[in-house]
Amino acid sequence: MSIALAGLLDTKSPAALGVFAALRGFRSQRDVLEGAAKAVLNADEVDLIAACLSAIWTAQRARDDIAHGLWGVLLEEPDLLLWIANADYAVWNAAAIAAGGGGDEHAELAKKLFVYTKRDLLMARDALMAARNVSFEMSMYCQWRPGRPQTREAIRDQLLKRPLVRQALDHLIAARSR
Repeated sequence: MSIALAGLLDTKSPAALGVFAALRGFRSQRDVLEGAAKAVLNADEVDLIAACLSAIWTAQRARDDIAHGLWGVLLEEPDLLLWIANADYAVWNAAAIAAGGGGDEHAELAKKLFVYTKRDLLMARDALMAARNVSFEMSMYCQWRPGRPQTREAIRDQLLKRPLVRQALDHLIAARSR
């Protein structure tokens, strides 16, 4: 996404890109990109960038869940994986230790577990790949300058053909009209 910012700022400044890279959270990076877009693009283009960022965020959340949770298996069901958020496990574990392990603590833990299949993980992978493509095309759009082989309109049309971008843009427009 730093390439998109460089395009919006019309810079190759290592300092500017270094500052952006130091922003670890997606929300902070999104806010910077949207702010830069508002400064140099028209309203429709700003909406397109916002929709792209929303599509990327959707896949990023799924990736974060997968990467930052705890995984387990069921010996009776080898094709399933169990997942729980670290925070939920930590609270359960502390309560189970405090209770001495003699109660029905596992019933509470079971309420927080999610079951994943191979298909679920493949879908998450596909969403991440789609988000990567949106990010790449958004960067191309933000970097576009006259004389490039592809027109800015062609890149916009590519982005609008992406289901996640189209859905996010439709949602943004609908929310504005309420």
